[in-house]
Amino acid sequence: MNKLKALLVINPIMALLFLALVVTAIFNRVIPYQIYSILHPVLGYSFLFCVLCHIVFNWVWIKANFKISKKADAGKKI
Repeated sequence: MNKLKALLVINPIMALLFLALVVTAIFNRVIPYQIYSILHPVLGYSFLFCVLCHIVFNWVWIKANFKISKKADAGKKI
């Protein structure tokens, strides 16, 4: 699977996980504690995994837009 196809899968999943996290956080007093104590952390760790994958798949774009390179840092004078 190439990066674009992976992102087409990961991005909507990441959005749904974020929405589910927000909903469980807002309704934490309504949701029974036994369910909340399992559901919220699982959603959180799943969201974190998707965010890390998103960053890895977009690293080239991130480097290009923020100019992250060792050569740029080495050439700066203080």
